[in-house]
Amino acid sequence: MRQVPHFLQFALLGGGRMARHAAHYLKLLNIPFQQWNRSQDSDALSRCLENSSHVLVLVSDSAIVELTLKAKDLLGLAKSGEKTWVHFSGCLTSPHAIGAHPLSSFSDSLFDEAEYRQIPFMIETPYKMAETLPGLPNPEYSIDPLQKPLYHSLCVLSGNFTTILWAKLFSELTKTFGIPAAAAIPYLRAIFKNLEIHAAAEGKVPLTGPLARGDKATIKANLDALGSDPFATIYKAFVKANQTTGAQP
Repeated sequence: MRQVPHFLQFALLGGGRMARHAAHYLKLLNIPFQQWNRSQDSDALSRCLENSSHVLVLVSDSAIVELTLKAKDLLGLAKSGEKTWVHFSGCLTSPHAIGAHPLSSFSDSLFDEAEYRQIPFMIETPYKMAETLPGLPNPEYSIDPLQKPLYHSLCVLSGNFTTILWAKLFSELTKTFGIPAAAAIPYLRAIFKNLEIHAAAEGKVPLTGPLARGDKATIKANLDALGSDPFATIYKAFVKANQTTGAQP
């Protein structure tokens, strides 16, 4: 059975967006932590690590392993082994730190405590929230480390790629039609509500419009209007994907 270190405080390594959100959340929860970022030297890193029981390595995926090994080397084998090492990457797996991915989108604006509390963490099996992130009241779910790349690809598809699509609509409304982007917000809210209702019911999300109706003439008119726009290729790909998955109206 794994021995969970007695919690003293978090060492939070990083100064980017995710690190700022994590620091703010810990402050809201009155959980003790020290923070280090890469503008500081190794002595400052040693001081940050010294009295911490849990180390959160909150840097870009490509830098997680390097920084973790650097921090462990500073401490030495015995001391580093006494600490719990955690990273927040949704895709990366590493023998040097436990993956605990917060399933959310983090903007430059900080959240309030209630919003942070509802974010679920996807934690690599066989670990649990109590040992990786003690004191955080968030929902937790287990994920097989081998399935993380697939899990993360779905997060990117649903989150980042839809953002690109909405940005395209906002831009074209303003640039092409002279309509303020805010005019699309009720549409966005209606779609989100529809998604939210059907996700809670664990049912298939119903589509509207030509894909739901199988309206080939409208789909062709849409594609003809897009012409050589790169988003025409995306439209075609979504039509094909919908035919494969069989989403229902």
